[in-house]
Amino acid sequence: MSKTLVVMIHGLTGGEGTWVNDESGASFSELLQADSKISDQIDVIEFDYFTKIVNLTQNVLGRSFVGLINKFPGLNFNKPKIRKNSSINSLTNSLATFLEVESANYDSIIFVCHSMGGLIGKNFILNHIAEEYEDIQIPVIGYISLATPHRGAFPAVILGPINVNAKELQPLNEDMTTLNDLWVDSFDDLPKSYYVEAQHDECVGKLSATPNTVKRFKSKTLQVSHSEICKPLDSNDLTCKVVSKYLEEILHTHRQKN
Repeated sequence: MSKTLVVMIHGLTGGEGTWVNDESGASFSELLQADSKISDQIDVIEFDYFTKIVNLTQNVLGRSFVGLINKFPGLNFNKPKIRKNSSINSLTNSLATFLEVESANYDSIIFVCHSMGGLIGKNFILNHIAEEYEDIQIPVIGYISLATPHRGAFPAVILGPINVNAKELQPLNEDMTTLNDLWVDSFDDLPKSYYVEAQHDECVGKLSATPNTVKRFKSKTLQVSHSEICKPLDSNDLTCKVVSKYLEEILHTHRQKN
């Protein structure tokens, strides 16, 4: 039987540690992969990308400074690689390249997204619906949004001047508003989608946890913070149970259609 590829996408300042519980060391992706109800139907991978709030050293000036220091006897510093924050559109293109390779042996894709990762996932899905990825012919059958700022996040206003992604995440940002409007307008063509709000979220407000207030975009609420929602303690953690349940429902719907 063909399998579904579950792709987990972290948010701003995230990385591999996004999905790991600090107390138990449990990995969210491993917990999902181990769920006996769905384990034989899925493989879970993480899409990682560079993201920092402030990145003063990872640039040409930083490399030049290290190069100068290394000219002195007895001093030897590793020259830093140049890495910079990229726009959501650019990150979406990176995700597409990633999936061209990673999804080759699967029959479908599901996204599990935290925070800004949900915007990257949305952007990919809309481009995929528009048939922009000729090398990715399999469908995206599910989308799970965990504390995604669909309509912006007010803390981003403070960081906007120094961070390209924070600028994009500001409420009423033109590009993100256009993305959200297109998502809402494409409702009938979207994959089976779920929206989960963090009740104690310090970054994303309740009204932003779903694409709009129309009843068909319903969210569920977990009693966690913005960072806790993607770090379940173990398989009995409610966050893990909720996401596993949604994955099971998406897979069931997909198998029925096929």
